[in-house]
Amino acid sequence: MKTALLYSGGLDSTTLLHMKRDMLSLCIYIKYGSNHSRQELSCARAMCQQENIPLLVLETNCYDNSSSALCTNNIRPGCVGPNMLANIVEFRNPVLISMAFPTCIAMGIDTLFVGFHTEDHSVFLDCRKEFIDSFNNMAEVCGYSTRVVAPFLAWSKEEIKQFSIMYNIPDTATWSCYVGGDTPCGECGACLCRNKEE
Repeated sequence: MKTALLYSGGLDSTTLLHMKRDMLSLCIYIKYGSNHSRQELSCARAMCQQENIPLLVLETNCYDNSSSALCTNNIRPGCVGPNMLANIVEFRNPVLISMAFPTCIAMGIDTLFVGFHTEDHSVFLDCRKEFIDSFNNMAEVCGYSTRVVAPFLAWSKEEIKQFSIMYNIPDTATWSCYVGGDTPCGECGACLCRNKEE
């Protein structure tokens, strides 16, 4: 079986990279104009180089007019309520997975792993099982056998964090912060979610 990982350079997908290391043929990072793309991509490149996994970087400008806080440098503190909802990027996972899929199909990759987990579900609706099932049904209708698989779908952030410790992944090797600074802000939804497990 040939597999690929939709890789953000964050804690979840980096832990998944280590978990599936021996099966991965490719990691795919997609630049979509987020505030923190530079930091994410730097972590992704370093980790793929360390683990000797090819990294394909794709780019889209379809979010140039996005109103999401993740693309407009308007991040507000908090991990619940309106401030977290402001971080939703319009149709993000359908777009990113659709961009990765042609490469997977062309390379004969059977499975595209994604790092969705339980704490994504309430805010990011395209991280739910229903979305993955629908996308895979669409691929099947189109005649393709490649499938999206989310191994962490029933996992909490704390469980993922524990596995990252087991794999000896340093905190500095991944990036979660939504703000595009040189150091994590400690106040955005991603930082708060990550730090409560530490």
